[in-house]
Amino acid sequence: MMVQQVQYVIKSMSQAGDIVVMDLRTLITKTLPAQFGRPHVPVTIEELHVFCCMLGNDYIPTGNKGEGLVKCANKFKEYLSDDTEDGRKMWLSDYTKEHDSPEKIEMALFAWQHGPAFIIVPKNSNIHPKEAFISGEYIIELGSMSILPATCSTDFYQPEPKNPKLGYIPHQQIRSGHIHSDQDSHPSYRDFFLMDSYVRTGKLLESVPIQCNKAGQEVTPGVIVHFHNQPIKFLLDRVLELWLSCRGICISDLTRNDMEKMVALLLRHEVDALPKFVLRGGGAYVAVSTLEFDNEESVDWRKKEDALAEIRSDKCACVDDE
Repeated sequence: MMVQQVQYVIKSMSQAGDIVVMDLRTLITKTLPAQFGRPHVPVTIEELHVFCCMLGNDYIPTGNKGEGLVKCANKFKEYLSDDTEDGRKMWLSDYTKEHDSPEKIEMALFAWQHGPAFIIVPKNSNIHPKEAFISGEYIIELGSMSILPATCSTDFYQPEPKNPKLGYIPHQQIRSGHIHSDQDSHPSYRDFFLMDSYVRTGKLLESVPIQCNKAGQEVTPGVIVHFHNQPIKFLLDRVLELWLSCRGICISDLTRNDMEKMVALLLRHEVDALPKFVLRGGGAYVAVSTLEFDNEESVDWRKKEDALAEIRSDKCACVDDE
């Protein structure tokens, strides 16, 4: 997340997929200051970077071992309690040295400030990047999201003995995953920026394949879930709700626990997704009725033309052929 540029941040997210969004200004001027006992002193962006490194990020997914939210919050209060720049640098240096992965702390802090981004550079230096984008008169450079001109050089990201920076050079990282053997055939940064090509592979972006059920019929997007890669208990409520409703299950009164059990039951019985055309106009819900008999009777099933003949017979006199 580019903390310098964003206007809103996600404050929290529930298992149901509901998120609480807060604007950045409110977060740093009211919410966090009140949380850390200094309601009239805003938290700066640099201070927020430090707190983000304590909590965990892409470099350190779970933060420091044995440090949850409470411990991190208390340590961050210690950091904030020193009002001097030298004191904070000393505190952060000591914290980094004691961390399980000190080098990753340094890389994470650098990433919060100088994460790589595609930058619009107008061909005419006298116009705003937005105007250049609208007119198409621009080039795309890869540099720091701090938008400092010097950051567009590969030297800016070159790791140093006492400064690992990102731990990699973005310009080289992008090219390393590409499948082109001819250097001239590489897509440009502009191709990535306009999403004409996929930055990870260099290939042209393609449409998402249409999902089909086992019968080869098109189904509602998102109803084919590979549970061996995504266990049921980790999926959001809305994912399970869609999965069940497109298999004819009424979800209106189901709790989270009910949904997990129902999904597991349908998986055991290999219940397939209903085709998309069946659900049109039905609000993505088709009722399923279970036939039960008082005696030991059984159902005499008819298919296709035989079923139609039965419906038109005297057994179903209420049906009008016309």
